[in-house]
Amino acid sequence: MAEIFLKIDKPYKGKYAFLHTGFRPFFLLSAWFSAILMLVWGAILNHGKPNLGSIYANSTPIAWHGHEMLFGFALAVIAGFLLTAVKNWTQQKTYTHLGLAVLAILWLIPRFLAFIPFAEQNRENAIFFNMLAENLFLLMLCWKFSSILIKTKKYMQFAIIGKLWLFIPASVCFHLGLLGIWNNGVCVGLYSAFYLILALILTMARRVMPMFIERGVGVPGVVVKNFPSVDKFSLILFLLFAIIGVAVQILPENKELAFAFMILAAVQAILHILRLGGWYHKAIWQKPLLWSLFAGYICIVGGFLLAVLEYFGVIPAMTLSLHSFTVGGIGLFTFAMMARISLGHTGRSVFTPPKYLNFCFIFLLIAFVGRVLLLTFFPEYRTLGLHLSQTCWILASVIFGVLYTKILILARVDGVKG
Repeated sequence: MAEIFLKIDKPYKGKYAFLHTGFRPFFLLSAWFSAILMLVWGAILNHGKPNLGSIYANSTPIAWHGHEMLFGFALAVIAGFLLTAVKNWTQQKTYTHLGLAVLAILWLIPRFLAFIPFAEQNRENAIFFNMLAENLFLLMLCWKFSSILIKTKKYMQFAIIGKLWLFIPASVCFHLGLLGIWNNGVCVGLYSAFYLILALILTMARRVMPMFIERGVGVPGVVVKNFPSVDKFSLILFLLFAIIGVAVQILPENKELAFAFMILAAVQAILHILRLGGWYHKAIWQKPLLWSLFAGYICIVGGFLLAVLEYFGVIPAMTLSLHSFTVGGIGLFTFAMMARISLGHTGRSVFTPPKYLNFCFIFLLIAFVGRVLLLTFFPEYRTLGLHLSQTCWILASVIFGVLYTKILILARVDGVKG
């Protein structure tokens, strides 16, 4: 995402701009629903209430939790980011006003349907409707982005938009699992979405983090070091890592697949450590919008390393590496990107973020510590770790929501429409 933002709209003298640009409603929805969803998940996990509706009657609350954090929270952030990024890349408008409102409603429908107790004879119809809403949301995004990129001949950006298209079969697999048509559907759908989100984050991190660091550390003449060979091999090997990662979930007893997954995780860890080493500057830790991104990337590397430890039985299989990727990596990275984009695209300086924004990132880091590190070294404190992680995630989401709600609703401070 460029630091110099294109002014392609006419001046705007109104007060509100909530439906002017895609990042506004989706960043706001993702932040507040992130808090609500985690609060509800904590209540379900610890007290068994509230009860999920008919859609998840033959599944588990974990399936709902995974779906909401991936297809709900994370996908809302991705939608907001791409609706804004594609506009910047191409100088073409994406969805605004009514179209943006329709997108937001389609995103909201699965959030509410999950709790409606449909009659048993209507359960399958409810699942189909849930799938329809989710995939219409995805199809509207993919079709708009693809048509704009083709029109403007920005074919290189399909490296990102192509990944978004793959969320559609992932969603279909998930719902086939809910319908009982494919026993592994829920698992395949969730893990496919997880790896797609991780792939998008790694792709965007390679594009934007070097620029952010060079311009943001406040030290003249800083030039980060990139390694073309690392970029090439990490991309190819991550594709294999993701495919085998999904296959391992379907065939957990296959030793060859598990071994290949472990080797690829180790290689990924090495490649991304090299990348981070080339980007590192000690001044990063003085800038909230830099250290949060860097720490999120470190958590992703930690996920690869924990996957290796899981293979050798040093720590419980899958749970800890998965949450290093999600709570630490996806959590920190998405909130940091939302914070930065929301400032830049409302005419504010990304070098002077809101005063208490640091606490949002600190709480996310504590959530990672509670969910991953505490359980890694002190598994006997599992309950404490889970409660700590859930509480800190909610606090981080609320802090972001409080700091950014006005920013996301009100018009740009420079008078530009957008």
